[in-house]
Amino acid sequence: MCPSCPSSSPGNMEFSSFLDCRFQGNDTEWGWAKLLRLHSATMFLLGFSLQLGRPGFFYYLRGTVLWELQGGWNCVGGQSKFSGPPASMDWGQRKLGRSKTGGVGKELPSLSKACGMKAAFFTGTRRIEILPTEEPRLEAARQVRVRVERVGICGSDVHYYLHGRIGDQLLQYPASLGHECAGRVVEVGPAVQRLKVGDPVAIDPAIVCGQCDQCLAGRPNTCRQLRFLGGPGEAPGAAREYLVLPEENCFPLPAGLTLDHAVLAEPLSIGLYGVRLARLTAQERVAILGCGPIGLSVLVWVKLLAGCRVYATDLLDERLAAAQRCGAEWIGNARRQETTGAILQAEPLGIDCVFECSGDAACVAEGIRLAKPGGRILWVGIPPETEVLVPAHLARRKEITIQLVRRQRGCIPPVLDAMAQGQLDVRWWITHRYPLEQIDQAFELAAHYGDGLLKAILHLPE
Repeated sequence: MCPSCPSSSPGNMEFSSFLDCRFQGNDTEWGWAKLLRLHSATMFLLGFSLQLGRPGFFYYLRGTVLWELQGGWNCVGGQSKFSGPPASMDWGQRKLGRSKTGGVGKELPSLSKACGMKAAFFTGTRRIEILPTEEPRLEAARQVRVRVERVGICGSDVHYYLHGRIGDQLLQYPASLGHECAGRVVEVGPAVQRLKVGDPVAIDPAIVCGQCDQCLAGRPNTCRQLRFLGGPGEAPGAAREYLVLPEENCFPLPAGLTLDHAVLAEPLSIGLYGVRLARLTAQERVAILGCGPIGLSVLVWVKLLAGCRVYATDLLDERLAAAQRCGAEWIGNARRQETTGAILQAEPLGIDCVFECSGDAACVAEGIRLAKPGGRILWVGIPPETEVLVPAHLARRKEITIQLVRRQRGCIPPVLDAMAQGQLDVRWWITHRYPLEQIDQAFELAAHYGDGLLKAILHLPE
């Protein structure tokens, strides 16, 4: 039994306890057969690799077997000693597929006590741990290494936290997390031209190949090989001390902007992209269903670019107050009133353009009821379900256009420009700040929409 883990005795030990002990580096050794330990690890990882459907994971399995056979943790005279993994095994980065731009497709924590940094990982439903992992290195001439100093908690992160999935995207634990981030360049590759050491940067979390039909057609947001920071089986999450990224994913901040501006650039870019797709004119009426950070991002761009009259709905008064501060002319709490009827009473001909920003599938149906004939729905929110039902015949009779929005493309630079020119300053959206070590508290608050939360930000040491 592990002295640091009382639950790990042979009679009552679950494999999660085995992993916890290993990942956290407890200097211990169980006094039972090494063969049982090897068998448990092998069976777990074999099942894990089959679930992933990735042949490369068998190399990870092979490395585990070798490590166990070569000793792993050795207990001598009551003192534990870590002999380390075999040299043939890279514990810091599990290479289960790598694009031409470099970067890790799937990463697991390091077991080595000599690893260079801390990172946050989902290790189960509603469970996050700070675990050691190897500091990333430059692997291509146009890569940069960034010290992460701000990480925003997004609604999609909360979906993964609560349910371990979004639709058909399932986490495999432990899973790194986070994508909204900003930081400072600490190293540049020899071919990097736009950035230098010390530059503060906003980060686009979508790493694209630049060579597929979608990228060549000017649609990098639907890149065939797209790897998103913190996406299951894609790129490492942003909630860590360092990231290695392609130069094109990092945008130097204009003079006068701070990292608080920069960490909000990604959600603001999604709002800008959605509004661009809508092609609004000033006389049109707009409804925004859901006033979290994405809904508010849509709202500020609707007002800035088109000046439309906006009807905003949400379930939380604090978010509705924020929408009113951002310029919404009408707000309604859907918990207390029938907002669709109230909006149609004010606009009997219907709404020209409805932005669904809540992620609640029922709001898509509400948007169809709100829209006038020939109107359009911009579906920005991410539903947790794999499939969503809509009132098809009502949409058909109205000839509604439903446009789904896939993140953003090319919108971070104009967001930064608008901030630098004083047209946009929404740093007041950041209502809560936490150190990385309190990430679990931040996620619990976000999961319950507690304490008037608009946006929670993780601060990493500068």
